[in-house]
Amino acid sequence: METIVHFVLPLIAALAARIHLKHGVEWAFILASASVLIDVDHFIGVPRGTLHNVFITVLIPLILIILAFKLEPRTRTKFKELAVANFLFLVAHPILDLFDNLGVQAFYPLSNQFYNFNDFAVRITISTGTKAYIAGPQAISIMIFFVVIALVFYLEEVVELMHKHHDNLRHALGLALKEEEKEIEKEL
Repeated sequence: METIVHFVLPLIAALAARIHLKHGVEWAFILASASVLIDVDHFIGVPRGTLHNVFITVLIPLILIILAFKLEPRTRTKFKELAVANFLFLVAHPILDLFDNLGVQAFYPLSNQFYNFNDFAVRITISTGTKAYIAGPQAISIMIFFVVIALVFYLEEVVELMHKHHDNLRHALGLALKEEEKEIEKEL
C-alpha cells in the first residue's frame, strides 16, 4: 500500500476518534507520522522486511505501552492512550500491506518468506454464471482499518481496563469488547 495511505488512514482514525480534542491536533499528526516510519525501508534501499515485521510493528509499540503504564501515574492517561493508539496504527500497517502486491516479510530476519493476500477476494456467482466481486483486496484492507478506527474510539476504556486487569493488552482489549457488547445488549 502506498506510503501516503499509511499516513492518511491513521490521521483520519485519530481525528475521527477525537484524539485531537483531548491531546491536541499535533498528536494526531505524530501518530500518523509514526505509522509511516515503517515505510522508510522503501526509500533507503534495505530489504522490505527490515521494518515490516512483527518484531518492529508489535514489540516496539508494546514496549512503549509498558513504559507508559510504568512511568505515567494512574490518574493520568495521556501517554497510555497515545501508546495504545500507536500500537493499533503500527500493527495495522503490515496488515494493510498484506493485501498489497508486494506483501510483507512478517518474520524477517528469521525468514525471508513474503506473505500476501492480494488474491483474496469475496466473490459471488450471478445468474449468468459470471463471477462478481463483492470486495477485493483493497476493500478488505480498508474494512480492516475500520476495525482499527473502532478500537481507537474506545481508547479510554481500553486504558482503564488495562489499569484494572493489567494482565496483558490482549486480555484488556477482549474485556473492553465484551463490556461494549453487554452495553449494546442492555440498550436493546
